[in-house]
Amino acid sequence: MGSPRKPTRAAIERTLEAFEEFQQRLISVHAPEFAALDLTMAQAKLLYVVTAGGELTMSEVAQRLGVSISTASG
Repeated sequence: MGSPRKPTRAAIERTLEAFEEFQQRLISVHAPEFAALDLTMAQAKLLYVVTAGGELTMSEVAQRLGVSISTASG
C-alpha cells in the first residue's frame, strides 16, 4: 500500500464549494424556525457556545463569550 494521495487544489475547491452550498441549504431550512424563537443575540451566542463546547463551567462560558463571569451568569 502506498501513501495516500495529496488532494489537488481543484478537488479542495470543489469540496469547499459543496460544503458552502450545503451550509446555505441548511440555513435556509432552519432560519425561519430559528428566527421564530425570539432570542436576543446574546442568548443566541450563548446557545451556540454551549452547543459547540458541551459541558462548560461559567468561567469557560464567560471566556468564550468575551465577557465577565458576572455578565455570563447574570
